[in-house]
Parts: sequence; C-alpha cells; structure tokens
Amino acid sequence: MLQNNDGFDFYAALCAQSARNTKIESRDFYDALREASTKKEILSLIKNCPNIDAQDHNGVTALMRAIGNDRDQIAELLIKNGANLDLRAVNHTSALMEAVVGHKTKIAKLLIEKGANLDLQVNSMHWCTYPRGWTALMLSIDRNGSEIAELLIKNGANLNLQSADGKTALMMAIEKGNTEIAQLLIEKGAKLDLQDNKGRPALLYAVWYGNKEIEKLITEKQQEKIQKTKEEVQKLQEKAKIATVKPYRSTPTQRLLRLRKLRGCR
Repeated sequence: MLQNNDGFDFYAALCAQSARNTKIESRDFYDALREASTKKEILSLIKNCPNIDAQDHNGVTALMRAIGNDRDQIAELLIKNGANLDLRAVNHTSALMEAVVGHKTKIAKLLIEKGANLDLQVNSMHWCTYPRGWTALMLSIDRNGSEIAELLIKNGANLNLQSADGKTALMMAIEKGNTEIAQLLIEKGAKLDLQDNKGRPALLYAVWYGNKEIEKLITEKQQEKIQKTKEEVQKLQEKAKIATVKPYRSTPTQRLLRLRKLRGCR
C-alpha cells in the first residue's frame, strides 16, 4: 500500500477522487508518486491516474514538481508514459526550463528526444521568475549550463528568438563570457545583424565585453557574407549581359529603301 507515516493511503484517495469525479490536484498526485516505494508502484499510479497532467493553482504539474525536487525516476517515468511536456506554470516555466535550472542534462535530453517544444518563451504579463521572452536556450546560457545549451542548439532550437529587451542567445552568450557557446551559435547560423532594443548588434557586445575571439569571428563571417553577396551580384550581372539583345541597326541601303517606300517611290 502507498501510505505515508500517518497511514494515509494515497492510491486509495486518488481512486476515490476519481470515482467521485473530483478534480485531481497535481500536489496530491505528486505526493502519491513520491510515497511510492518501487518503480512498479509509480507506474501503477501513472497508468491509473485519470489526469497525470493536473495543475495546481500555480499551474505546476507533477512532472515539473518531480524535476524541481530531484525526483528523476518519477520525472523519467512521467515523460515516457505520456505526460504533457509543454504545459506551463503561471510564471510561464515549463518542464524543460525546470530541467535547465536544475542542470539536469539527462532529463533535458529525454524531454528533447520525446518532442518537448524547445522554443517556448516566457510571455506572461504577470510576475515571472525569468525575464519576458526568454527561452530554455537563453536560460541555459544565463545559468552557465553549457552542456544543455549545446544539446538545445544541436537539436534545432531557434537561435534567433529575442527577449523582451531584444537580446538574442548569442548576445547573452557574449555577455556571460561563454565563448564556446557563442562560437557554436555562430557556426550553426545565428543571425549576426539582429539588434537589441538599444540598437546594439552582437558585434558591439563582443567589442564592449572585450571578447576579441568572437569579435574576429563575427567580423570574418560578415566579410564572407559581403564577398558572397558581391559574387552573386556579379553572376547576375553576367547573366543579364548575356541575355541582353543588341539593338537592331539597319544598313544605309536598308534605310534608303525604307525612306523611298515611305515617300511612295518604287
């Protein structure tokens, strides 16, 4: 039996709630999972609970709670058995963001493999734990979670989303002094011409924070882009030149015959 120290049977309580059509609270469900002593009991609860995605008044699910409380086995079993990976709490954090904050690379990898949305942004107008517009990638950079940041970048996270103040993941990486992640972002195609709300591009961030390596890399990439553009323009000009039809020029005899025809002469 799944009982706490006072002898309370969580499983029986959940079944009773379900029978009465009473809304299952995420905290009740999580408490039952937490009290389970074996993997078999956890799986039984997950498979028999009428709503494993129940949210409390703060929007927190059992999955978010398990990740935040270092209950990795519970989190893994919820992820593998159909939990909604993209639900968000009132403060707009998601299960993936919880994994990022806790530096839980294994959980983050599993969430990514199971199709969690990598590009959810904090956009609540109410109080938020993190600045508006932040993504899991931005959060991983801010928390110095290079391993998870690399996972997100290599698995298709949008590199060019901007926070409410216009910052990109690249700008944040430069700001945090994370040259390795900044290089990876540039190599994977992060846009270099985006500007924050004050009109500052990534290059200016590199100059401001004294990151000579990234400054050089961005400059080289921009020069390559300019050179490529010049070459493309040149090719188009050459094609246009070949396709240009030369104007028709008649001979003196042809002009004389045309003039005589106009005058009615034969």
